[in-house]
Amino acid sequence: MRLYPIPWLLLLTLAACKKDEVDALPKATQDGRGTMGCLVEGKAWTPYIAPQLGGGSPYVAYYRYRTSPGVALTMLFTRNARDKTPASSIYFFLPNTVGPGSVALDQPADPIRASFNPAYANYSDYKTGLQVDYLTGPTAPGTLTLTRFDTVARVASGTFSFTARALDGSTVQVTDGRFDVRLEKR
Repeated sequence: MRLYPIPWLLLLTLAACKKDEVDALPKATQDGRGTMGCLVEGKAWTPYIAPQLGGGSPYVAYYRYRTSPGVALTMLFTRNARDKTPASSIYFFLPNTVGPGSVALDQPADPIRASFNPAYANYSDYKTGLQVDYLTGPTAPGTLTLTRFDTVARVASGTFSFTARALDGSTVQVTDGRFDVRLEKR
């Protein structure tokens, strides 16, 4: 049997590309380093605020106590373009967080309902000049795993991956996600 080198070389190149992209992400840590990264459609994505926009923190992460068990955990990561317009953002809402563990992102959510939603993720794409929201839900599930959730030290760390769907039916794949952030109490 003769092996043709071109297809094998192509497969090796594609496999190396994903590894290079994963290597470009911050390491998974658990001490509140203020890091986050993932692959969006196979390309490395990390939050970024352009220096001309003040260069502040590219994320907001906070928790607040609720009447139900646990706290509501909210995290927003923003990646700005050079023209002062956000290129994209990733948002997570976990309504009843009690500690480390995995949370399914597979229930219907409506961002307008704010804190009355189940756990969900939202990838917002602004690159076309219009905001396109991709939400997790029954037909576009995901998982977020909290490896550390500490309201005393105010640290949340974990991993995530999800598929999210826009109203037009298009989807976006977000994989190999990790975050290690300082929390605010609100």
